[in-house]
Amino acid sequence: THVIRIIQEALHNVRRHSRANMVRVLLAQKREGIFRAIIEDDGIGFTANIDQNRNHFGLAVMGDRARRIGGTIRVDSEPSEGTQVLLEFETQYVTKINKLSESQ
Repeated sequence: THVIRIIQEALHNVRRHSRANMVRVLLAQKREGIFRAIIEDDGIGFTANIDQNRNHFGLAVMGDRARRIGGTIRVDSEPSEGTQVLLEFETQYVTKINKLSESQ
């Protein structure tokens, strides 16, 4: 669920802020048990800093969700250069969290 919500928030940000002509969502296995989701656009970009910029609440929430599943998230963006959100996570950790959630 956290992975889907992170991707959903990233796409919401693209729609709401980026003025992009194109957005791409990729999901790939980096190596055994490690997955990477990439959401990137060709929009207007911004100065990205998840940890220090309190004006980007959605980015902070994505970072929190990534940490909950033992993953990492990186946002790369520059004004006029578009934005890329990179999420990496272990499927083993996500499976354990889903099983705990279902048992409650």
